[in-house]
Amino acid sequence: MSYILDTFARAAFKRMIGKSHTSNTRDPANEPISSAFTLSAQNIWGRALNPVPGHSSNVGLISDLITLTLEPVSGTANSGKYASYRCKLGASVPASLVGKINRQTGVAYAINDYVGDIIPSQFGDGFRPKLFKGAVETPPLDASDWFLDTSAGVITQEEDVTGSMIDYSTTGTVQCYVYTGPTAADSIQAGATQFYDYQTVGNGITGATDGVNKNFTLANVPSGIPHVYINGILTSDFTMNSAVITLGSQTASLVTDAVTLTVNYRV
Repeated sequence: MSYILDTFARAAFKRMIGKSHTSNTRDPANEPISSAFTLSAQNIWGRALNPVPGHSSNVGLISDLITLTLEPVSGTANSGKYASYRCKLGASVPASLVGKINRQTGVAYAINDYVGDIIPSQFGDGFRPKLFKGAVETPPLDASDWFLDTSAGVITQEEDVTGSMIDYSTTGTVQCYVYTGPTAADSIQAGATQFYDYQTVGNGITGATDGVNKNFTLANVPSGIPHVYINGILTSDFTMNSAVITLGSQTASLVTDAVTLTVNYRV
């Protein structure tokens, strides 16, 4: 049994537009399950994984080894056996997923949730997801030509030879690890630099502009030395204490309603 050309074309195109392939009889618009579009920062994993699942650096990034049940995808039993199944939780949430966000739903994992973000063997052979019918493992090169869409959590098998297909509708399971760490978008946001440019008194700065007041308070504490300008001219005649800029006496005397104090800084 081998993959047929129609599958190559359909599966590749569906993946390219963010669909999971469940059946050759379904065109892309009729595929019910979304998969990841690889250029989306919300779908890119934001942390590197050690190839050994139990390594200490993976703590907080992956689940323990868990067992997921398989649910047949409606409308894919055109040959008499289901060609596609979704991976899902059972009547309880594994301890290592409790409180973690399921990106399939956008909220914390709950019982009977569908599960994606399964870690493939490309991250290390120890991560290899294993497919079972009862207690018997279906090996990767089995004649059923099964494939796991790890992003969507969908198992598909080829339909060209019905006798090689396997019925997982009652005792089918997948043993796997699930990624629970931040996405690229999360990591970018966590480490992002905020820019506060062209801040002026009344617009991000508080303090009297009377030629006497020396202290001007920024809305945020800068992460470095800010750039302070008096009517567009850069000055270094100031000190910083948290978010408070204290101008030197001579410079402070210049700051009146007719003279603009401008500060650029980063957080």
